[in-house]
Amino acid sequence: MPFPPAEAAAMSAQSRFDFARFRTEQQHARTPEGGDDSVLTVSALNALAGRHLQSAFPAALRVAGEISSLTLARSGHLYFSLKDTAAEVRCTLWASQARQLRFTPAAGQQVEVLAQVSFYEAKGSFQLNILAMQRAGAGALYEAFLRIRAQLQAEGLFDAERKRPIPRYPRIIGVVTSPDAAALHDVLACLRARAPNVQVRLYPASVQGAQAPAELCAALGTAALRAEEDALELVLLVRGGGSPEDLAAFNDPALARTLRACPVPVITGIGHETDTSIADLAADLRAATPTRAAEIASEGFFALRERLPVLARTLHRAFARQLLQYRQRLDLAAHRLRDPRQQWQQNVERLRLLRYRLNAAVRNELTRRRHRLELARRALPVPDVRAARAYMARLNERLHAAQTASVRERRRHLAELHTRLRLLAPQTILARGYAFATLPDGAIIRHRAQLPPGTAFTLHLAEDQLPAQALPDTAHNKPSDKPAPPLRPESS
Repeated sequence: MPFPPAEAAAMSAQSRFDFARFRTEQQHARTPEGGDDSVLTVSALNALAGRHLQSAFPAALRVAGEISSLTLARSGHLYFSLKDTAAEVRCTLWASQARQLRFTPAAGQQVEVLAQVSFYEAKGSFQLNILAMQRAGAGALYEAFLRIRAQLQAEGLFDAERKRPIPRYPRIIGVVTSPDAAALHDVLACLRARAPNVQVRLYPASVQGAQAPAELCAALGTAALRAEEDALELVLLVRGGGSPEDLAAFNDPALARTLRACPVPVITGIGHETDTSIADLAADLRAATPTRAAEIASEGFFALRERLPVLARTLHRAFARQLLQYRQRLDLAAHRLRDPRQQWQQNVERLRLLRYRLNAAVRNELTRRRHRLELARRALPVPDVRAARAYMARLNERLHAAQTASVRERRRHLAELHTRLRLLAPQTILARGYAFATLPDGAIIRHRAQLPPGTAFTLHLAEDQLPAQALPDTAHNKPSDKPAPPLRPESS
């Protein structure tokens, strides 16, 4: 991000030295103990030089240079020099400003600083107090990054609910990167070590330069089109570390939209842990480095490989325990097992005994039943057929009379019910001058609360139906001796 403009665009040191002002200030800076007023003390000289320096430079100015002689104090202050090919100047960055930096300063970095000129009177040292510092040339890139991030965030491209879950056990992984990039070798080495069963599909593209965004979009588009054919389950978009200019291709908004349109989840591993690009924000998951992206992709298989020895030992113990149980059961069964021929002979003898007992039981039961049948036959009297027929005739006559009386009584009762039903029929009641009302849904109106003012309803008469509407309930609220007005039928 660029610094705010300085109050003055250039130093005023080119103006002619003000000798009159110098003489006036020199007169006030007299030597102690009444010494010669033309001779300055060191303190007076440094104070005079400091005032002239502060008045000669603007309140804040921008300086570009290379960091050297960098020292970090325990208090958090940074002390270093800014130099170019011909000169250098001492600088101080206080801890409060150092904590606001977006990068870690290091010797050899080209930076731009916003600083105030100061003069350390105690040692007669000229230096710069740093107000803000950034990498040289990074301001425009960071401004573009912030602008694109705000635009895509407003479109909802970074919303958490749009992130897709990463598959636990991806069998085929697509990698979008340069074939010559070290990131590709890191990813392949990591996958070979952690999940050698995983297959990798490479979709080559440049990862740096003006053509890189278009090639990255094309590679992602190819992966999206061939996702079903290649059976892709996960895509890794990776690139090694570099300067902000090197990583600028991954801040392209078209790449972010192409990434979100990919039908399979995407993990990005771009640069180092401190580097964050637009592609990282749009991806389903951001990894700190390409190697870390491969570790996340193979995490499920690696965890299984780590668990295999434990599972093997558990299985071996369970198998040994089960085998021991079976051996114990086999020993117990062998102890209880007898000679099959002896067992067969015992079964034959038992079957023979059961057959004998069954035959004896059948003979005894048959004899007993024959005896009872004979006794019953002897006790049975000789039937009188004529008397039986006369008795049957009398029973028939009594049955016929009872049926006739029952039918007559039921007909009389049915006629009585028919008369009562006809008297209670709705049409009979309506024919007497009564009526009933129903709502449009067919519900019968039983209470006044069912008829708010203005409610439409239907009056059912004996031979007709009248539509009607409830009037405002003014008469009900004010008691009166007059009868209530009749309900007003609706005009048809």
